[in-house]
Amino acid sequence: MPTRKTLVAALALSLASVGAAGAAQDEFQMKPSFSQGDEFVYQMAMRVGVSQTDGSAEAFDSSVVTSATVRISINSIESDGSARASLSFEHVNLEGEMNGKTAGYAWPMAEALPANAPKTARLGEVLCASDVQLYISPLGAVGVLEGLEDFVAAADKIGNGDSRLMGFFTPEKLGASLSPIFTADGGANQTRSANATWNSNDLIPLPPIGLMDVSSDFNIAAVNNGMVQYMGQTEFAFHASGSKHKGVAQIEVVDQSGQTTGSFNLEAGALESRASDSFIRTRWMLGNTTMEQTQSSTTSLVLVDFDLD
Repeated sequence: MPTRKTLVAALALSLASVGAAGAAQDEFQMKPSFSQGDEFVYQMAMRVGVSQTDGSAEAFDSSVVTSATVRISINSIESDGSARASLSFEHVNLEGEMNGKTAGYAWPMAEALPANAPKTARLGEVLCASDVQLYISPLGAVGVLEGLEDFVAAADKIGNGDSRLMGFFTPEKLGASLSPIFTADGGANQTRSANATWNSNDLIPLPPIGLMDVSSDFNIAAVNNGMVQYMGQTEFAFHASGSKHKGVAQIEVVDQSGQTTGSFNLEAGALESRASDSFIRTRWMLGNTTMEQTQSSTTSLVLVDFDLD
């Protein structure tokens, strides 16, 4: 069973047969490649900051910082090329601040929690006890089938419905956060060459006011030593629902920016690393009230280790 070190050595030897070390490859596929028994360990992190103001002297500010170390184990490969996998949390941490009030959790902990610890502090233990089952599509998109129900129920109850306490640990957000591991932000599963480009587009429903259109343009920056480096620029556009109901706000995008960099490991058939940051300022108008919201986010994924069966 090859480990990360033996695969790196084997990769260096294979590259020597096709040209000088570091030479770019003419064509390649960033293709998800896994077999039953394969394991991938990733460190994940995300920071989301939000500031809202209605023109008064006081603004509402909040931030949530989430991190985790996850182990993905491939359990089976289906006839259509999809896979079933399990995910376990080896470490989790969430720190949230909402207008000076803090809340969070972590697991494992260096010391046992005291009896009078806040209920939120125990969510890390609940999360790490989760047996999460994943579906990985033939194109690499990751979906969470089950396993987070106890955590979501506990966080929803403790947080009185405030989803910020769940970080990226909801089924939808966790699946979306993991998908670039095998999709390479939409660049996988097609033959590519140096300087190749592609587009990725997502529509995020914001009922009843409309849709947020998130469009990213990617390009291959370099191909060296079995690593494909790619970059992307993201733009946001809001599409209103057309509703004229007096209770439905109107939104316009005032300012924005977004960048992504990624590195795909051709030998592992998975993402080596990825970092992204985005900034969007929107103006919300409802009747005589106007509010501006600024949201910034940074995310990262780093492959810590892999073991191919």
